[in-house]
Amino acid sequence: MTVGYHVTDKMTLRACYGLGYSSGFGNGNLLKTPADRLKDVHLAGGVFDLYETDHTFVQALVARAWNVTDGFNGLVVMPNNPLTGDTVSAPVVMRYTPSANLGALNLYGFVLQKKLGNFDLFASGNWVSLRPNGQTTPFGGLGSDPFDTPVNHDGQMGYLGIRYSIPKDDGRTKIGFEFNHGTKYWFNFSNAEDDIIAPKTNTRGEVYETYLTHRIADHFIFKADFIRYNYSWSGSGWHIGAPKRLDSSPILGFPGYDTANMFTLGLTAQF
Repeated sequence: MTVGYHVTDKMTLRACYGLGYSSGFGNGNLLKTPADRLKDVHLAGGVFDLYETDHTFVQALVARAWNVTDGFNGLVVMPNNPLTGDTVSAPVVMRYTPSANLGALNLYGFVLQKKLGNFDLFASGNWVSLRPNGQTTPFGGLGSDPFDTPVNHDGQMGYLGIRYSIPKDDGRTKIGFEFNHGTKYWFNFSNAEDDIIAPKTNTRGEVYETYLTHRIADHFIFKADFIRYNYSWSGSGWHIGAPKRLDSSPILGFPGYDTANMFTLGLTAQF
């Protein structure tokens, strides 16, 4: 739920609220006593368009999620034992439901976009604070492994991009380059995104992207895109477990990539 107000022609303020997980109807928590049931996961925050013109855009974000659980309802595939990292004889597929409230997450972000002639530029800085309540599960706690005592951690992500509109044919063809870097404990609630490999903005490491777009007609845009993922730490896109250096042959309950490449061709239709 989002409610906004245009303060001026150049400024808009918004407040948002969401329920990330409900422990009520449709969950096994109803079979537990009220004292043992999980608490609902709530998220609230604000998105502030501080300054917006045809050539400049400045935005800030602040949000807090509390009573965060160790996952969300759905299916989970476990090719390895999450405690030891040992390979199991056959991958285990099972329905998963949260088992504990782990603490709170605070998110802060800042975006600056600028248009300079035929160039479009942007820069974004982001910060996440993991604030555990001391609880852990067989999968771990907020930024900690199972059986470890969770402590506070912070993560950061920087994101830069530039795009050039080729003057010929009124700028119908554009080329762009983007780069983002996430630190050891970076996390941004991107679990639900359906990217082919993974959302690049959740990466604990570096991502390089270059692309070309061409407006074939008023309502059709062609895009060729290449993305290179360089993962430095395990657990990208997830808030549970202690991140481990991927160049050190760590024991991982859920193995992940250290590098990945993705090339796509797409056609976007606008109505």
